[in-house]
Amino acid sequence: MDVDRRVRVSELHDSGRRRRGPTELAGRIGGRLRHDCERRHSIGKARIAAWAMIVSGTCCAVAGFLFHAPAPILALFAVVWGVAVVADSAQLSALVAQYSPRDHVGTALTIQTCAGFLLTMISIRLLPVAAQAIGWQWVFICLVPGPFLGALALRGLTRNSE
Repeated sequence: MDVDRRVRVSELHDSGRRRRGPTELAGRIGGRLRHDCERRHSIGKARIAAWAMIVSGTCCAVAGFLFHAPAPILALFAVVWGVAVVADSAQLSALVAQYSPRDHVGTALTIQTCAGFLLTMISIRLLPVAAQAIGWQWVFICLVPGPFLGALALRGLTRNSE
């Protein structure tokens, strides 16, 4: 019986690894693009974060139209969306660290991380409720305001970095 259980756990672990591949790919691509844009092209952190949020918000708006798209198109879309989501996170943390008083950087980063996780948990909890009302095809449209409001909030910092 223990052997059967180990085999099942092993199979689950292997299948999880395969499903995680596109997510890891998106993360690596997003991190690399962000690094290249920031270092080589002197694009500021705020501008990178704002553009990543705009791409992410656009993906939220477009997701419903791609709901029945072929798997390769959905995979490409998921990678683009994943790249955008990954690219803004590190930039926002760097901005918080840069603009916080030196003796409050740790606290500011903790608050930012907690706020990010809280927003994520609220979204995860409320999206299924919204999906019951409007369906899974269109539910991601509910997320559109967040990234666009975030990009709008960064306008002052993007102007300062020019």
